Amino acid sequence: MSRILLTYFFCLITIFSYSENIKDSIDFNYDYGYIIIKAEINKKEYSFLFDTGARTSITKKVINDLKLLKISSKQFDKYKVSILITSCIKKDNFNVKTTDFPLKKIINGGIIGYDFFKNLIFSIDYNKRKIYFLERIDSLKNGIKFNVNFYTNPNGIIKLNDKIINVVFDTGYSSGSGISLAISKENLKVINIDTLKVNTLEYHSELYGIIKQKEYFIGKINIPNSISEDKIEIQKKFNLNLLGNTFFEKYLTTFDFVNNYIYLTMK
Repeated sequence: MSRILLTYFFCLITIFSYSENIKDSIDFNYDYGYIIIKAEINKKEYSFLFDTGARTSITKKVINDLKLLKISSKQFDKYKVSILITSCIKKDNFNVKTTDFPLKKIINGGIIGYDFFKNLIFSIDYNKRKIYFLERIDSLKNGIKFNVNFYTNPNGIIKLNDKIINVVFDTGYSSGSGISLAISKENLKVINIDTLKVNTLEYHSELYGIIKQKEYFIGKINIPNSISEDKIEIQKKFNLNLLGNTFFEKYLTTFDFVNNYIYLTMK
């Protein structure tokens, strides 16, 4: 009995400590498996994709609405804006690029991405549809270290079928078909795809109103504190492995862009 009480007491301390660290929070829409938030660009509100796997960008609609002037055209058009998510979470004179983003049906502003998240810590609660911005991390353990810089999205090491692979921790990845991880064709040799059964999944995309097909196999994803059997998509567009929302939503998922760690806490 004393052990049960001690465990219960420890959980209460952890919850209290976590709640004390929250400096702000926002709601998000998750209807299509993407995290969509409201944010202000130069004091005008738009909807944005909350995407750890991409850089911050704005749509042509924002540029036209606000009559923004380019500050550079090297590689892509670049603009300087003020971005406000909450009164605490904001950045002035922030450089963004333009995007012709395909999710026009559900966003009109663009992407809030990993370059904006520098020096921020936040937890995503998929059940409550809330993002909590934290002052610090006190009690979380068994995090996964990731690498990130201005040109590289957050990526780190996990195991797939007991083979080590590098993945992008990407809240912008949602297949809409219940698939947790997309692995590129270039990485299939690592896990010996010839020994696995490849299936075809057909599903209706509510977002695009069309029938889509995906090739997948059942794989074992092994990370600290979790081993799970999941559908793994064989994707052909990018030479990247993407771990996305279908996997993260099982947990309270915390991104620490101060120390470059991701923590997956069982709910």
